[in-house]
Amino acid sequence: LDNTLWNGVLGEDGVSGVKALSEGKGFHHFIYQTYLKKLKESGVLLSICSKNDKDLVERAFETSNFVLGLDDFVSVQASYNPKSLQIKELANILNLGLESFVFIDDNPVEINEVKSSLPLVTCILFEQDSNKYINMYRELSSMFINLNPTEEDRNRTKLYRSMQKSVEIIE
Repeated sequence: LDNTLWNGVLGEDGVSGVKALSEGKGFHHFIYQTYLKKLKESGVLLSICSKNDKDLVERAFETSNFVLGLDDFVSVQASYNPKSLQIKELANILNLGLESFVFIDDNPVEINEVKSSLPLVTCILFEQDSNKYINMYRELSSMFINLNPTEEDRNRTKLYRSMQKSVEIIE
């Protein structure tokens, strides 16, 4: 989330200090959220994997005018556990193989931690340099091509969220 989905660090800048607006410092993050929203609408499952307090994350989404809302994500993993552990837990929850995951982060240390712990996960560095971030979009576009999404594709997040609730009730 921090300096990836939005500009700023939630724990330091507070809920009102993180931005993803169509102008100013948050512009790159606004574009990124818009791109992710299109991916979600084409059937890609989005999830949050963050080293933050979950209640702060939820408040940031409730009070900010982001392109993405919490309901656009199949899951929110927010804790201070290693991100590789959060991804493994998510893979188990969603019953998906690790090769299905793409992890995007602005921090090379986090990228390397996930790469070394979960070599099947594709890791992409979120570029802060506007001259380089187009490469990230090209790479993502080559992975997620769905020119004609179906109704099932558009509803995939809802389906997975309801499957998660069913599993929780059974447990």
